[in-house]
Amino acid sequence: FCITVPVVPIYFVVFGIARLYDAPWIYTLTEDGRKKRYRKKIEITWKKVVDGLVAVLVLLIKPPLCLAVWFGIASFCTMCYLTAFGF
Repeated sequence: FCITVPVVPIYFVVFGIARLYDAPWIYTLTEDGRKKRYRKKIEITWKKVVDGLVAVLVLLIKPPLCLAVWFGIASFCTMCYLTAFGF
């Protein structure tokens, strides 16, 4: 159970991205009338990385959402402890 909880979302993301890559939802038409898969280029910069870290820190610190995040973290740790050592 402790391994399944973090692994299942990763599988959904990995296989979901692979599925979208194999069968995309959006196509564009070229000048000669052929379908071409729409793909937007994504460039990762330090600014985007810092913005992502700031968003995570805001979830851990700002009062309305931090209670839910910390409750989720505490619940996960409790489940892992109870699964490993029993009640």
